[in-house]
Amino acid sequence: MNNNNNNNETNNFKKTTTLNVDYDKGILNLEVGESDILKCISGEIEGIRMIKLRMFHDLVIDKSLSELPFQKFYDCYSSLNNNNLNTKSFLSYLYTNVFQTLSERIKSDFQLICQERQISIRLSELERLLREQPTILNDKRAPPPSTINPEEQIMSQIIDLKMSERERLLKIYQNLLNENKKIKRQETDLEKQKTVLVDQINTKIDNIKKIVDLSVSLDS
Repeated sequence: MNNNNNNNETNNFKKTTTLNVDYDKGILNLEVGESDILKCISGEIEGIRMIKLRMFHDLVIDKSLSELPFQKFYDCYSSLNNNNLNTKSFLSYLYTNVFQTLSERIKSDFQLICQERQISIRLSELERLLREQPTILNDKRAPPPSTINPEEQIMSQIIDLKMSERERLLKIYQNLLNENKKIKRQETDLEKQKTVLVDQINTKIDNIKKIVDLSVSLDS
């Protein structure tokens, strides 16, 4: 009976999520048991991507807060030194509590934001989509297959080609219309110039005729 219990505990332990973290090297290695994969993908529990995201956020917060060590914090308030008060002990207590509270509040707010925006579920959906893709060489995922019927895809491409060709022909037609209007305007202008020139010639002819008639009358 004890052996069975031990075996069950061993099996349950194998199904748990294993986290390998090295903050100094920035390594976040996660291994999830097979029994938890479906739960991670369905969003029942946090998946690998969400766990990595949260751990990376925590790592960034801890690194950022560690940029201000206690000595720098103490130097900022060294003017508070008082003989009646152990300033360093007080500032040490204050430093520990403030930074710990600040870290907890930031991580808690980040968790709330992820819950409100359903980041865990979206990351699980992404993981599911990636797992559904078949693998090709070098264990890389193949691109998602097209869900469009090949005939429909060809027809859509033909329609796109027809639309682009129609736009091209419309531009040519519009250019021809503009050229035609330009030629008509030039033709109208030339007709006006021709009329003016003919009138001028007729006027000169009339004047010459009058001069000739006057000359003949004088000779007679």
